[in-house]
Amino acid sequence: MRRGLPNTKLAAPSNGSRRVLLTRYGVVFGCESGRSTSCTASRYHTLDALYRIQNNYALRQQKNMGNKIKHLELIQAIISRMASNLFFLRGWTVSLVAGLLALFMKDLDSSHTLVIYFPIIIFWILDGYFLSQERSFRALYNHVRILEEKDVDFSMDISEYKKDEKNGWICSTFSITLLIFYVPLIVAVILVTN
Repeated sequence: MRRGLPNTKLAAPSNGSRRVLLTRYGVVFGCESGRSTSCTASRYHTLDALYRIQNNYALRQQKNMGNKIKHLELIQAIISRMASNLFFLRGWTVSLVAGLLALFMKDLDSSHTLVIYFPIIIFWILDGYFLSQERSFRALYNHVRILEEKDVDFSMDISEYKKDEKNGWICSTFSITLLIFYVPLIVAVILVTN
């Protein structure tokens, strides 16, 4: 007899003449109380069949759960890519502004100052775009996380999450995380150029 069949119990009906094996799958098996040897052998076969049913059920659940996990991994890869784009944009912004300041420091006039502000504004806008995309994919991730396994369709459509105001491009561009980076950078350029 195989062991470890959870959620299985022996129940005796009120008249006591028959023992019934109940499982969570709704399968009911029984044997007459007077025929103990055939009942015992039958019970072993029954438990073996139930064990196989339960293992097949567990394998199906594990296979189905794999779809959901795979979908979440795909979304997480996109979120990681967006976060790395944000990191590289900030690095390029600092490098480009420092290079332009070093280049124009000898003979700095108002036209050179505009050239220095131009990459800051462009990279700030791009940074806001990638942050809005990242937030939208995080909302998709949270949606897929609570879905039932049968409802997973591997959709990467984030259009309904872009409608949320906090995931929008404008709100992301003027978020606290970007303001903390770009406003001091603009202030530093103003202080150096004056």
